[in-house]
This record gives sequence, C-alpha cells and structure tokens, in this order.
Amino acid sequence: MRKSWLILLLTCLALVLAACGSSPDPDPDPDPDPDPTGYSLTVAVSGDGTVTSTPAGINCSDEGGTCSANFDAGETVTLMAMGTSAATFTGWGGACSTSGTDAACEVVLNANTSVTATFAGGDPDPDPDPDPDPDPDPDPDFPAGTVFLDSSDLELNYDADFGVHQLVGLRFVVDLPAGATLESAVVQFTPKAGNATAMTVTVGAEANANPGTFEASPNNISSRPLTSTVEWAVAPWNSTAGSEAFQTPNLSGVMAEAGWTDGNAVVFVIAGDASSTVQRNAYSFNQSDPSRVPVLIVTYDGGQTAEFPVAQSSDDAEENLAGFSNRSGLPLD
Repeated sequence: MRKSWLILLLTCLALVLAACGSSPDPDPDPDPDPDPTGYSLTVAVSGDGTVTSTPAGINCSDEGGTCSANFDAGETVTLMAMGTSAATFTGWGGACSTSGTDAACEVVLNANTSVTATFAGGDPDPDPDPDPDPDPDPDPDFPAGTVFLDSSDLELNYDADFGVHQLVGLRFVVDLPAGATLESAVVQFTPKAGNATAMTVTVGAEANANPGTFEASPNNISSRPLTSTVEWAVAPWNSTAGSEAFQTPNLSGVMAEAGWTDGNAVVFVIAGDASSTVQRNAYSFNQSDPSRVPVLIVTYDGGQTAEFPVAQSSDDAEENLAGFSNRSGLPLD
C-alpha cells in the first residue's frame, strides 16, 4: 500500500514539474501584412523630361529621381509632365493613357498604379563618330521665312523638333458694344505641354488698323510692320499654375498704337530670344477642341469682359527664322 502511494506521489510531482517548465504555443498564424492604408504610384519616364506630382512625392526623370511613392487609398494625385531643355511631351501611358498629350493627368489611387510618360527632342547623346566632312550647305526642305498655317500647336520662341527659332502670329477680330472704351487686352493660351524653365518673349502688334489674315507665303509674318513691343516674362506652365500664367501682359497699348478701332482685326506677333532654346508649347486653331484655341480677353467700361478666340486656321501661324530639313519625316505639327 505504501508503495502505491509513493508511485502516485512521484507521478503527480512529475506532472507539476512538466507544466512549470513549458511555455504556451506561439501564435500559429500571425498577420504578416495588415490591411494597407495606401497604394503605390510608379512612374517611368522615357526621354528628356520630368514628371512631378501634387501632392508631392513623385519627381521622376529618365535619369532617376523619385519615381515611386505611396499615397492614401482613394487619394487623387495630379501628375505634370514638363519637358527639359528643348524636349516636347508626346504622351502618357498606363493609368494616364486616356489623357493623351495633355501635360496634366489625374490618377485616383484605388490600387497599386503605374504610369509612363514619353518626351521627344531635347539633348540627345552626342554622336560618337560624327561625319568628318558633312555637307556644309545642304539645301533645307523649308527655307527661312516659311510660314505654316496648319500646325496643331504653336511653339513660342523655339521649335525643338526641328531646332529652329520662330515667330508666332495671332489675329483676332474685336467687336465691342457700340461706344465701349477698351481698358485692357490679354492673349490667353492653353498649354499643350508643361515647361517651367524661365523664358522671355516680346509681343508687338501689326501697325495696321485692320490687318488681314496670314498666308502661306514667304515672310508673311516677319514682313509686317510692327508697333513697339511689350516684354513677357513667361511664368512656368505646370499643373499648379492658374490661368494668369498662360496670359500675356496687357496689350491694349500696342492695339491703340496700331490704330485699332472697334469691329476691326488686330494682329499680334510674338518673338523670342535667339540665344535661348526654351519654348512654351500651346494649342492652335488646328486641333480638335475649340476650347483650347488662343483667345483675346478684353476688359472695357469699368470691368466688363469679352472673349474673342482665334476663328480660323489663317488667324494663327508660325514662321521659321532659319532653314531646316525634315529628313526624318516628323509631322509638321
């Protein structure tokens, strides 16, 4: 009997010691990845340009930078494509593909999202083996003074695709109410591509009380006599800029100097800086959306306003100031 009690006591003691020396099982299935509160936005850039975001987070070029960032779920992020040097933005891809060639694209982050941006022109790598004896005087396809009436955009100062400076001409027919007094006049553009590099152009009016439309004849812009000019330090064109950034200074003074009277037309000529290859790229009459054409906004009689858009393809034009060739077959738009 004593032997049985001794065996029972030893057995109980062994069970107690085993329980004290063990630890509880760890969580067999911890949550390694809690539900995300945001999503990633990734941008890939091809060509000589930069894409930035509002809110801040993306600042991406084809040479690197910050090309991926996390944003809150459901947040709207505005991406802005800006060409560097002489580059032109040619289009979005991925989640921004429906924005086409617009400089700005809005993305709503409901999932991890990818976007591509493509630029043309700019500063290509130097030719490692240039032609030691190029033709010193090739005949250009388009001599200096060629006037284009059918371009879908207007490159102010410089056309990066063909490497030439140019003049831009704009014609508006201004018909105010009888007896109205003109107080101010500004031309407003719609950007086709963003560019934040500083540039300055001058704007003058044709010295003609009722100038005619432009023609595709040599020097049809440069041959027109001009008034004095107004200097325009062009603000950056980007997604955060207000409409004032796309407007010239007040041009009512050069309109008066030109002899404009109510009901007649006025022509403005925009000239750039021959030492600068910076451009601003705006939509012209020859594209599909009438709301994007250049428009003259006038103020009269104590703050009343009226808008007069470019009305036909012969009311805006470009004239190249040097000859160029188009052997690569780029579209002349």
